Amino acid sequence: MLSAVAARKSRLQQQNASGTASPALRLPSPPEEEPAPKSAGVSQKSRSKRKASAVQTTPRNKKSKPSHAKDSRYFQTLSKDDDTPDLIIIDDDNVSDNDGLSDVSDDDSSTGLASPAPTRAWSPSAVQSNDVAMEDDYFLTTPARKSRPAFTSANSSFSTYTPVSGRNFYPLSIEELGSLSPQSGSSDRQACIVLISPSERLALLGAYRLRLLHGLIMLAGVTLRPSSTSHRVFAPKCAAIPVIEALSQAADEEDITADLPERVAAVINQFSAAVLLEELETGVDGLGKVCRTFEDVFAPPKSRTGSSEQKLGLHGVSLITFPPQGVHPYVLPVTWEASLTSTVPDVVLETDYSRKAFLVKGAKKSGKSTFARTIMNKLSTNYRYVAFLECDLGQSEFTPGGIVSLNVISSPVFGPPFTHPTVPYQAHYIGSTTPQSSPSRYLAAIQALIHTYNTDLQHSSYGAPAAADDNRIDDFIPLVVNMMGWTKGLGADLSDRIEEMLQPSVVYEFEALTFDDGWATPAPYRGDAAPRYEMSSSSAPSTFPVHRLPPISLPPSRYSPADLRQLSILSYFHAVFPSSEGTDSTESPCAQSWDTSLPLCAQPPYEISCESALDLVVLAGPGSEDVVPTEVSRVLNGAIVALVSCEPGSLEVEPDRSTGVPYVQGTLPPLPTSSTCHGLALIRAVSSPSSSPSPPLLLHMLTPVPLQNLVKTQPRVLVKGDMELPVWGMLDFRSETHIGDTNKMEVPYLKWGVSEVVGANKRRARRNLMRKGQM
Repeated sequence: MLSAVAARKSRLQQQNASGTASPALRLPSPPEEEPAPKSAGVSQKSRSKRKASAVQTTPRNKKSKPSHAKDSRYFQTLSKDDDTPDLIIIDDDNVSDNDGLSDVSDDDSSTGLASPAPTRAWSPSAVQSNDVAMEDDYFLTTPARKSRPAFTSANSSFSTYTPVSGRNFYPLSIEELGSLSPQSGSSDRQACIVLISPSERLALLGAYRLRLLHGLIMLAGVTLRPSSTSHRVFAPKCAAIPVIEALSQAADEEDITADLPERVAAVINQFSAAVLLEELETGVDGLGKVCRTFEDVFAPPKSRTGSSEQKLGLHGVSLITFPPQGVHPYVLPVTWEASLTSTVPDVVLETDYSRKAFLVKGAKKSGKSTFARTIMNKLSTNYRYVAFLECDLGQSEFTPGGIVSLNVISSPVFGPPFTHPTVPYQAHYIGSTTPQSSPSRYLAAIQALIHTYNTDLQHSSYGAPAAADDNRIDDFIPLVVNMMGWTKGLGADLSDRIEEMLQPSVVYEFEALTFDDGWATPAPYRGDAAPRYEMSSSSAPSTFPVHRLPPISLPPSRYSPADLRQLSILSYFHAVFPSSEGTDSTESPCAQSWDTSLPLCAQPPYEISCESALDLVVLAGPGSEDVVPTEVSRVLNGAIVALVSCEPGSLEVEPDRSTGVPYVQGTLPPLPTSSTCHGLALIRAVSSPSSSPSPPLLLHMLTPVPLQNLVKTQPRVLVKGDMELPVWGMLDFRSETHIGDTNKMEVPYLKWGVSEVVGANKRRARRNLMRKGQM
């Protein structure tokens, strides 16, 4: 008995010999059945990249191909006799409507007919049955895609709040805002009150000021209660967008409703939370014109400008119901919430003076910095001051890169690092984004900061008087430590040494990503249930494994870590810090605004005399020991330096001033135990007056550090590392072709394009000859 394939070939040979055209696939019609009806229409072509499994016996010229074949989904041809299709349409019950693929195309819906079910080609060598599914069905006829975003879980966490004026949304007049926020004075900025139900979420893009008036809300993993304190919130597109969620109101919660307008007070009890939103004019959006990579980072896409999403009437604030590409909300993972609930409770006993040092460590790109910021914000709701020790040189939270710093904050910070640069309580300059070249100095700097916290801050209670409604603990300061992301080799040794010096009470360890080859630590748990953590009763620190953020849960970002470091440096040099006079000496002053009216090349600098104002100039970093004294002025021109003050008599070298700069070749930076870094400065130019026969060198210097800080403790030592000013800071954003009055092609120290001179480009070392799990 011949097989079905052999019989089919024999039949086709007979038809070709008689000169009769035959379809590619022809079904024998049983005598008792009627011929299959004609196709209702031509469907779309399959979008699968795999070839169809249908067999085509007669070769066909591509030029003579019918025009409708390009749009055909089922690749069917009709017979001249009975017009029977050579594909059998079979209903596929395995295809779900919610699998992320589209259901009905525009052409099908326009005809008023239901879309045909997914089909597959009939194979004459297989038994035909409606209950049997082929393995190639999906690749043969794949339904079209739905028009949906790529990350459904992230998009579902954006705004579900719809403002309706007079019902849940109330714009405020200047007088009404003045009664609610007396500190605003006679400002004419816009403000509104939004009333949120428990099932609603509110995600805003931009910069705004938030104050809770009624109920409880969750913002970026922090529970906020009604108070007279307003919080500044920065929500750019380059970071996770904080989402306002209403929580169930506590029974004993006292709301601030005395000064509310009557129309709001009449309906406020019908909602779970009432939030006061105000415009925030800080000039931070001007950083986009300084660093063009982040242009319009606080603005919605131009295609949505003036759309229905902008309903709040606040300048620079947009309501997000459908996110732009690459934007994702801040969502607290299950394991994060479980570990935070166990270690950072909402209610803290005032008599608990046990050590509270929280260490966060793990690999890079695991959400470590975001988790550390969340811990700090949650602690600030119970403690008046919280100390933050930054050990990550590449992605620092409060300072530019290359600095290890100890900062003290008194309120939560809602925004990425470039939105809250501070003048640290104490800091030390390493001068590089990695401690690889100077591990001993890195450890010494962190040890000095830990000693400062243990002796000066941990049980400190000499802050400024607290507000009347501020019931937070003020005689104890907890500590949050953010480690670097280098967890292999020397980085692991440095982390162990820091943990030994710190003696933390709680350690949060981010697990490495698990690969298929088994080269990483497995995830801390499996399943949907959140793990339960218990504090250790022994003297050893309690270690909590934390699940890292999976890469597939977040959309790809267009901003690299190098871009964020550049933005952090430019944000620091354009920041305007408050004066330290009359302020709390414990808290680290945070930038209140940004001045981007002039580029760095046009701002008036300080003029510093190397002869009278400096005691020592130190060059740190690889290759710095080879710089001879006669070349120091060239090295300092256009350099970023640290402003360091030392204790009297701590400098052990006598610098040579014959070249006009107090410099000793190969000198090490001052010891961290006897020095501190007040901030960074940009030496924009090195010049000397021509009136004197041996003129002293003058440094034209730009620094955002307040003048009162520089006068109070004079930094007489400059330390230069291997960090340089980004090219964006050297340009003039007021013109495309000139920098000041000079054509940018003729500006010294700036060369466009690749240099062909040997040794002009930075040499790159290849260190990627290991497995990914070993790095």
